[in-house]
Amino acid sequence: MSEPPATAEEIRTVAEVFRLLGDPTRVALLAHLLDHDECAVHELAEATGTPQTTVSAALRLLRAARMVSRRRDGRLVHYRIADAHVRLVLELSLEHVRHLPAAGDDLVSSVSASLTSAERAG
Repeated sequence: MSEPPATAEEIRTVAEVFRLLGDPTRVALLAHLLDHDECAVHELAEATGTPQTTVSAALRLLRAARMVSRRRDGRLVHYRIADAHVRLVLELSLEHVRHLPAAGDDLVSSVSASLTSAERAG
């Protein structure tokens, strides 16, 4: 008998990663970091139009999940995408969304609403 494609622990961890990516603020920060090698917290806040405290909280979660890494430079903290795997997940996710048909927004909203209803019922 062959091994399953993923262990239960791997599946749980992947689900947690995607849960983290379910937040538009965190995705916006990561998307900005895709195009900029490294950014300080205040630069990310300005670029995304997000309050600095919200950016810091989001980056803390992303760092705990090893999706971003940081470098301290005096009082400034600079963040970057942690590694090529994270970069690839983000790039492929964005590519997938960009190739959805025009009705894709309705499809995603519909699926999201169904998931929310199912989670409440579950």
